[in-house]
Amino acid sequence: MSEDTKSPEKLVLSDEDLQPEKLLEIEGKLLKLEVKSIDGIDKQIGNQLKNTMNIENIEDLMNSNPSEIYEKTKMPLNKVIELQKKAQLVNKLVFSEDIIDPLGAQKYTIEQAVEEDPQVIANITGQDMEAITKFIDQLREVTIFLDVATCRKTPITILPKIKMPKYLEYEPPNKFWWIELILIIATCCTATFTVLYALI
Repeated sequence: MSEDTKSPEKLVLSDEDLQPEKLLEIEGKLLKLEVKSIDGIDKQIGNQLKNTMNIENIEDLMNSNPSEIYEKTKMPLNKVIELQKKAQLVNKLVFSEDIIDPLGAQKYTIEQAVEEDPQVIANITGQDMEAITKFIDQLREVTIFLDVATCRKTPITILPKIKMPKYLEYEPPNKFWWIELILIIATCCTATFTVLYALI
């Protein structure tokens, strides 16, 4: 990895780190992307944030004091708040590893995944269309916060992911519950009549 990425206190992912052979090393490090990865932060603003506030990645921006940024960079306060909100919103999105991992194995980038046919993603991941639709909706939010170039080159595995515990997984209600209830009642009645008949 590049010299900038060796320190865990100030980890910043460079173009070199986003090469395919580096995928396993950067998994789950969305907040460590360079601050200019946020849509609305060009190279000039990115350098200004780095030189005046030591803000190098998305996490730095998210945790910085907007008033201090305004004072040191003279950037309009409303612009500072807007960019910081984007950084914070990116951090709130969490994706299912049951979808991220299979797409990561296929070397998908964020852009490729959001533009892919949902049915293809369903076939790759083995997930139902409801889960895929939710995934794509969340992924579109990421593309709103990050700039086009970042989405184009960044692997899908950089997104934060979680394994949903079985007891929290949604199970759709059985549409034919009433038929099952009738069968249970009928079984109980049959057993009762059989016992009564044997007693008589």
